Amino acid sequence: MIKIDTSDILYLKYLHFSRYNQVKHFVTTRVGGVSQNPGKGLNMGFHAHDQDSNVIRNREILARSLDISVDSFCFLNQVHGDQVAVVDHTARGRGVKDSQNTIPKTDAIITQSRDVCLIVLSADCVGVLFYDPVKQVIGAAHSGWRGTVKKIAAKTVEAMQANYGSRPQDILVGLGPGISPEVYEVGSEVVEEVEKAYGSIFQYVAYPNYTQKPHFNIWEAIRQSLIDTGVSAKNIITSGLCSYRNPSLFFSHRRDEGKTGRFATGIMLA
Repeated sequence: MIKIDTSDILYLKYLHFSRYNQVKHFVTTRVGGVSQNPGKGLNMGFHAHDQDSNVIRNREILARSLDISVDSFCFLNQVHGDQVAVVDHTARGRGVKDSQNTIPKTDAIITQSRDVCLIVLSADCVGVLFYDPVKQVIGAAHSGWRGTVKKIAAKTVEAMQANYGSRPQDILVGLGPGISPEVYEVGSEVVEEVEKAYGSIFQYVAYPNYTQKPHFNIWEAIRQSLIDTGVSAKNIITSGLCSYRNPSLFFSHRRDEGKTGRFATGIMLA
């Protein structure tokens, strides 16, 4: 991924998206911002441990760094489900100033409208971005282990097909930072759900010698679900950046035992 260091924040971009002037996108880090511990830095999510005013200020700092309006942001009420929202310009500003005005009970969002910045929040889960440069359609999805076995990313591609006529082979996808398989130890219930969803745990669950317990490769599971829908493997970039093992860059729910902030993954048609 490409690092963009502004005077206020550090954020990341994907190389394949960056070749197109028609789209803006980003993955924030925790560098910059005004929040204090335990979500110190650029916390993008409203939570009990941070003041709402800090979160709003962080979002304003991000918007300024991207040279877009904070009122273009659109946030979701993420519930680890598989619902995909289709929105237009009226979604601008949803959830920017408080958590009550988000798109309800949704973990993915797509649009063909310009000047709407689709955002998902993470702290170990993977933020997934989608861009169809042919039909000029964008999407964003939040995929933790539950969303991954429900194949939320694949369902986002299907929604782009159904609503805008996108062809899977035209769609570019970026799989953002998340908890890596090296540290993502999971329980038997996760292994069972992976096997149900994918027909096998091969290539998705490993039992490393250092724990001898199941570890889930969430990136590979998402990637394979996308390939199964017709997305070209060469059009999928996986960040490979571990939120757990990079405390200076990312918030991590597991590492910080739930007391942490959220980083943002977003995309907008310019």
